[in-house]
Amino acid sequence: MPLEGQKPEFRDALWIGRYSARGLIELARARLAFTKLDMRALDQRNEYAAVACQKQPSLSAKQADRAARIGYVLPRLSARVPWRSDCLIQAFAGQNWLNQFGIPSVIELGVRREDANSLNAHAWLKCEGQTVLGSSKEFYTPVFPRDPNPTTSPYK
Repeated sequence: MPLEGQKPEFRDALWIGRYSARGLIELARARLAFTKLDMRALDQRNEYAAVACQKQPSLSAKQADRAARIGYVLPRLSARVPWRSDCLIQAFAGQNWLNQFGIPSVIELGVRREDANSLNAHAWLKCEGQTVLGSSKEFYTPVFPRDPNPTTSPYK
């Protein structure tokens, strides 16, 4: 797996090719699903992932490697597809793909104020507490998923 900012080696070509082909399909599926998005669906997706997390408390080394590879490939493909594939589309695609491998994940959304008149939003995908997709999330205030018990919020 190439490190951040490093070019892949020749030995990475096979898995990058396979994951790129699959990633294109997942990005297209996510983009089509996004046109019919209802925020309740995002809640349902995360609830499904939470149930999966309870069934499988920790990832195997193979699953962790798959999650890292998906996190490597999807942002690079998103910059090259002819449709809009921003952070939420990538998170949808990543969550769909991880679910098919039985890997639980959660989509989170955050906001930040750019200036007095604008608000910027960002989505990222977490797997076992680690961010798989979506960089620079530390500059955003998490707003989703909503914490059912705000006094014990992990975001404070």
